[in-house]
Amino acid sequence: MAASDAPPPAAEPLELWRHPDPESTRMHAFKALVNAKYGLDLDHYEDLHRWSVENLADFWGEVWDFVGICGERGSHEVCGVFVRLVT
Repeated sequence: MAASDAPPPAAEPLELWRHPDPESTRMHAFKALVNAKYGLDLDHYEDLHRWSVENLADFWGEVWDFVGICGERGSHEVCGVFVRLVT
């Protein structure tokens, strides 16, 4: 492939909207809870996303508690099985 045939570099995505007070959101509260509980310093959504992908069981356990899901979690970890299947 010639250099002129190479696709152009990807442009930064265009930000369509920004919350006027991001610190008042549930996402921010969740991120703060994760930071405090796990001794992290997640600053942006991308940081939280990376942590969620790298720590599936912890992430979904925290989501379960944070949003107040009613039900039984069960006795085995499903996320670990998923990770082994996709990696």
